[in-house]
Amino acid sequence: MSINRNEKIAPSGSYIFRDYSTTGGSSDSLQTQKNKTRAQQAFNDVDNYDFYSLTPAYKIPFKVVKSKVFSVDQRIKELLSIYEDFLGRVYVNPYLDNDMEESHYHLFSEVEKNYKETFDTYYKDKLDTKNSESLIPAYISFAQYTYAEEHGCRGCRRFVKEYDRLISHSAFVHLFDFRYYLKLILNESKCIKNSLLYDFGEDYEDESQEQAAIFYYSWAKMAENHTRIITEELTQQPDKLPVSEVDIITKRQAAQFQAFFSIRIASYSENIDTILFNIKKDVVDNCDLLYTRYITPSLKFKTQVAAPLELDIETTNMSSVAPVLSGEVITAINAFKGNFGSLLSDLVQRRNGLSIKFDKLLSLNIQRSKYISYIDQLAQKASSRPKVIVNVTDDKTSALFQNIYIDSSERESLKSSHSNLDDLDTNSHPQYLMRSGGSIFGDIILEEGVTIDGVDISAHGHTGGDGSVKIKSTDIDYQTGRDEMGVSLNQNPNISVSITQFNSDIRQGGVPTVNATLSVDIPDELKDLYEFEILYRENK
Repeated sequence: MSINRNEKIAPSGSYIFRDYSTTGGSSDSLQTQKNKTRAQQAFNDVDNYDFYSLTPAYKIPFKVVKSKVFSVDQRIKELLSIYEDFLGRVYVNPYLDNDMEESHYHLFSEVEKNYKETFDTYYKDKLDTKNSESLIPAYISFAQYTYAEEHGCRGCRRFVKEYDRLISHSAFVHLFDFRYYLKLILNESKCIKNSLLYDFGEDYEDESQEQAAIFYYSWAKMAENHTRIITEELTQQPDKLPVSEVDIITKRQAAQFQAFFSIRIASYSENIDTILFNIKKDVVDNCDLLYTRYITPSLKFKTQVAAPLELDIETTNMSSVAPVLSGEVITAINAFKGNFGSLLSDLVQRRNGLSIKFDKLLSLNIQRSKYISYIDQLAQKASSRPKVIVNVTDDKTSALFQNIYIDSSERESLKSSHSNLDDLDTNSHPQYLMRSGGSIFGDIILEEGVTIDGVDISAHGHTGGDGSVKIKSTDIDYQTGRDEMGVSLNQNPNISVSITQFNSDIRQGGVPTVNATLSVDIPDELKDLYEFEILYRENK
């Protein structure tokens, strides 16, 4: 539910841009022209390149661009380290929510199973316990959260989702959002650094490199500005309600305001998640592809192929000797310039879009922090929010998760070891028989020659020749069968045999014959238990 889906987020303040703007183009004012002239005169001075334009006549020295990009990249890493050091002292209570507790238990159990050697190192003093659940810590460390982020299996993704949802109303949730944003732009910073290292030489080789470098410099200025704003927000305190207003409202009104503010916080969180997801698509999911498949090949083609041919046409008699080929070269070069210009325009639009999204991200975080602060103030009259953070004195999980090496090569190659899958202990596929045992509900047919534990089931007879152990005659219990038969016959003596018809005759040749009909009365309870045979004996 969102009550401000269509409302426009007000800019967080003009200080966001200061000496850097993402909306305005190059200015033709006298002051701007003076700044350009001053920058060209101090060609090798890094600090004099605060104003720039994407006009062909303007360029920035390569070492200035490289210095700016690398310094901004280092600044982002330092700020990210500060954020993570601060969050490393935050321990979250996993028992505030059933789903969070289940995810926490599952993640820790998977770590114990998959990284047993590392796990035993940090919990060797508790391994003799009979209750394995006692090894699960009663807190969630930030190292556990970062491990789940990097590992990225199904259980880890669920853990991250539940963790983010649990802290969405906490006073420090904005730290996670800005940390995540820094990690995202650090990825594009890496792509730009690689381009400067591998696509450029010691200096520019043609105008296409100069134009690409101008974009790299402008991106670095944008990232530098965002990093400064995030640094300032780290120390900013959220707005608070006037104490006089809190004093005059009733307990019932305070609870109603808390519910209303919770809805607004949920709405802001939803919008923030959407913005971060869109930023991730631009600077992570599609960024590597953009630089490796478009920018790098374009720069190399222009430098190694197009530029030398263009130079030959201008400095030799190629146009007169090979007019057809010269015409093809000119056509290709013009097409390249047009396509490369479009590519640079797309890069500028991506950069401007990133600035707009960051501005919205900042504004939404300011608004959300304000309402979280309001709810905390109203807690003195209404209900207090559950305590998300717990105090931990003996933290072993941080060192445990920090020393686990995560091999992401299997996920990058779209392959994964089956032993790393989740829920292997549960019978998720009842059509398969588990190694630990199970039940078979249908007939089993074995191919010829197939044995089970060395026994050929089709030829099975305990003869000793089919892989089974031969049965000795002394191992067979004959007496029990005799006793059971004797008891049955003694209990049912009403078995009678009578001759109902008797005819004697002498056949030709003097052979005597007898035709007799015998009647046997057998009780019904014995009829199907035994087989009866009539024997005759001749008396001599």
